[in-house]
Amino acid sequence: MTVFHFRLPALLFGMLLLFAACDKDDIADLDPTNTDDNTPTANQPDNPTPTFTDSDGALVAIQTVSYISQPVVGVIETTIGLAVAAFPDGSGGNNAAGAITCEGESLTQNSNNSYTYMIDANNATGISFSSTVDWTVAGSGSIPAITKSVSGVFPSSLESGTASGSDVSTGSAFTLSTTNPVSDADSLIFAVHGTSSSVLITKEASQNTHTFSAADRGSIGTGVGFVQITAYRIADTETNNGNKYYFINQKVNTISVNFN
Repeated sequence: MTVFHFRLPALLFGMLLLFAACDKDDIADLDPTNTDDNTPTANQPDNPTPTFTDSDGALVAIQTVSYISQPVVGVIETTIGLAVAAFPDGSGGNNAAGAITCEGESLTQNSNNSYTYMIDANNATGISFSSTVDWTVAGSGSIPAITKSVSGVFPSSLESGTASGSDVSTGSAFTLSTTNPVSDADSLIFAVHGTSSSVLITKEASQNTHTFSAADRGSIGTGVGFVQITAYRIADTETNNGNKYYFINQKVNTISVNFN
């Protein structure tokens, strides 16, 4: 298994971090673009999405999550719904697939023929996923028309003990983990994203922790960066004319930290 990536526009990623803020006074601290002290800042990270050796395309429903602790009720998970799709052409690019919708929302076809649904001012929380995730693909060229409803169950419990704004030393081991075991997932991807490079590790879903050694992170650089836990489950597959397409439900928790 390899991993490919869909990049969230910087404006969107800034909005995601703002939604995670408990208080408007905290926004400046959480926004990685707010670097009045000229601290080096990593580019916002991709959403890592798995692909498989027998895959001819992936349609991925995504929940980006943040966790807010509230008195009495405890920790609340807030979600923003996104969707991406891509049909690799075998030469580093993607095949066009015609119009694509997820839960009735149209995805935008990008210049590289990947497809994305992003939030905007009219829908700040994105796609609201139901008990089933409904996909349609109009089809184009070698990509067939597809209409598919898959399970709407997403991985759960991605809260991490690493808090936003934490200081993380690049000279010592760093453990990234979820507070509780992750359920309804096939695999987890642990990642650290620095100003110079990133390190990603994929593990079985039962292993909800990973320790990055100092050697692992020696080249990622210092400054404002990100740690990220991604959980995904294969909701279904479909085979058409010998080509196999994966439908994936994914949850991503991305946390801004200071690497020093």
